[in-house]
Amino acid sequence: MKRILRTADILSLILVGWMGLAFVPVNWVWFDPGDVFISDGSRDRVPEITFDRVIKRKVEMTYQVVIRSLDGNTVVCDPKNGPFPYRPDAKLPEHPDLVWWTGGDERCWPREPGSYIADTCWTVVRPFWGLVPPKTICRRSNVFTVRSISPEDAERVMERQQQIEQTVEGIQRDLRSLEDN
Repeated sequence: MKRILRTADILSLILVGWMGLAFVPVNWVWFDPGDVFISDGSRDRVPEITFDRVIKRKVEMTYQVVIRSLDGNTVVCDPKNGPFPYRPDAKLPEHPDLVWWTGGDERCWPREPGSYIADTCWTVVRPFWGLVPPKTICRRSNVFTVRSISPEDAERVMERQQQIEQTVEGIQRDLRSLEDN
């Protein structure tokens, strides 16, 4: 009887320990993705990503990104990549953009004008040496907009239009002046 109780105690301790490990969040031990901000873009300019991650230790993870159109509530793309080793000394590119973010998948750069959102999830493949099931952490981006032309191009068009209007006004003044003489 004592042997059965001792075995039950040991199994209970193992189960409690396993449950403790199973409930440890990804951002406590391996990876804290921070917030994901995606700038507005256009058909000619890929939206840029602002992302401040912390890789706490070398870990193997997969990631998946889902880009959705808010206008039609449709999925634009949903690439899944990995597993890859994530290392604390890894550096982000100087100007990461949406194509880089999605593993080079050009489909994920929406060319259709509208509002979009991205959900990104990272999964630790073998947490605690595979003693517990894979663990996932997800982040949702801000709503970002894709325009038919970039704000810079729109500004250049407006400046050019103002120059034309000023030229026309000058010509009209000169014509009135000639008519008066």
